[in-house]
Amino acid sequence: MSMEKPLQPLSPEYEEYVNKDSEALVRVIRLRVWYPLVRGIVLSKKKMKYVKAVNDVTFTIRQGEIFSLVGESGCGKTTLGKAIARLVPITSGSVMMYLDGKEIDFAKLNEKEVRMYRRYVQVIFQDPYGSLNPRLKVRDIVAEPLYVYGIAKKKEEVDKLVMKMLEQVQLTPPQDFLDRYPHELSGGQRQRVAIARALILRPRLVVADEPISMLDVSLRADILNLMMDLKDQFNLTYLYITHDIATARYVGNRIGVLYLGFLVEIGDADKVVFNPAHPYTRALIAAVPTVDLEKKITDIPIKGDVPPNPINLPEGCPFYPRCIYARDRCAKERPPLIKIDEEHFVACWYPL
Repeated sequence: MSMEKPLQPLSPEYEEYVNKDSEALVRVIRLRVWYPLVRGIVLSKKKMKYVKAVNDVTFTIRQGEIFSLVGESGCGKTTLGKAIARLVPITSGSVMMYLDGKEIDFAKLNEKEVRMYRRYVQVIFQDPYGSLNPRLKVRDIVAEPLYVYGIAKKKEEVDKLVMKMLEQVQLTPPQDFLDRYPHELSGGQRQRVAIARALILRPRLVVADEPISMLDVSLRADILNLMMDLKDQFNLTYLYITHDIATARYVGNRIGVLYLGFLVEIGDADKVVFNPAHPYTRALIAAVPTVDLEKKITDIPIKGDVPPNPINLPEGCPFYPRCIYARDRCAKERPPLIKIDEEHFVACWYPL
């Protein structure tokens, strides 16, 4: 596949930050996920166009942390999470994970090896209505991973593990839920079943893709608190994907801000939220609902409603067409992630 221009070098300080992160469980290195756009007659590879969903993303996820990935709809955050879980093809780059003292590149595994890898990386999907098989009972939904990986074979043993897991996600008494179908559960109960299914294998990394966005507001804090309790209980690591920077800071240790498939800011959660250096990060924070009646939607520092076309990316900074602070250099050169503070990097020529 033609990658058009060669990859731009990482800044020396950011490359050192990623490579020397001794606590890293996962290292995502120069990751790209491009989808071929085929219309009518199939074109040659040189003429083929691609939807560039994830573009040259590099970061680490540390053992035991919650790494929050933030961005607006269509920025590529869900695709990035699916790529780490090997649910979509990886165009180029690496996803390195430390297992049993070895560093394994999951981008290079074959189908059989990927099947074993998924035991260690599980996903909690956004839609609890669509992610559960409506024809299976709760017992079978939660037990399926146990059968797939041969962890338990006898029905009595499986039921014991399933009921224990249901108790841990606060579906009690568990025997009342075993024989129910998804349509007999509320939205919050469905998401608890989805969490139980993801955690019953005791994974090392959980990709939580907007796990509360389709729930009632009254339930969201309960689910987030449950996930954090389970993190401590099972020694889990989360990649928490969200469009809401407020909840990203509430649960996350660090935050990465994604725009048009590019990582534009990354750092300690409090530093990113209280001292944002990228104009896009400031726009996300400005869009958070507030009780301040004098604040208007026009206060958001951004131009236009729609990001550039991911098929034809801007030449320079991806945020340049919408940035109210943009200068000539921004249109010509894409900024690398540069260090502005300890544990805080931004991809901007003129950080705020």
